[in-house]
Amino acid sequence: ERSDTDLNDSCARFLTLGLAMLYLGRGEDAEAVTEATGIIEHPIKESVKLTIQTFSYCGTGNVLQVQRLLEIAGQHPPPEEKKLATDENKDETKEEKEKAEQEKKEAEEKARLMEQHDIQPIAVVGIALVAMGEDIGAEMAYRTFDNLLQYGEVAVRRAVPLALGLLSISEPNLS
Repeated sequence: ERSDTDLNDSCARFLTLGLAMLYLGRGEDAEAVTEATGIIEHPIKESVKLTIQTFSYCGTGNVLQVQRLLEIAGQHPPPEEKKLATDENKDETKEEKEKAEQEKKEAEEKARLMEQHDIQPIAVVGIALVAMGEDIGAEMAYRTFDNLLQYGEVAVRRAVPLALGLLSISEPNLS
């Protein structure tokens, strides 16, 4: 029961991290908490769910979780649509223009909040957390991170070095 200003604060991510650490390596035991976070009416809801699910499968090598995280990490934003000045657009009334302007402002605000709580870096680190439990999974994660560095969004590329460090935290891989 926090206000939107509290959830927009950067410290809210630490609360998410603390909650997720309670379910570290527990697997399906975290499903109830994940479902309970569905009542949050704020863009942070998706990052909370993803963080809890990622930590609950930490070190398991669960292939289905890795595939789901790869799907999230590999998403690209849709291209922006540009309106052409045609005769149809000239006939818009003042009310329609105000409505379109209001919708544009709402979309920009939602995009700004989603950038603040971007889930793609969480998914990248999650791949490392899930795959660090086994050698074959770690090797596949190395290859995946190479592809994400080449083709991923900026937020994804920024998270890859941390994920690489997590994969070889106790046994450095110099190759």
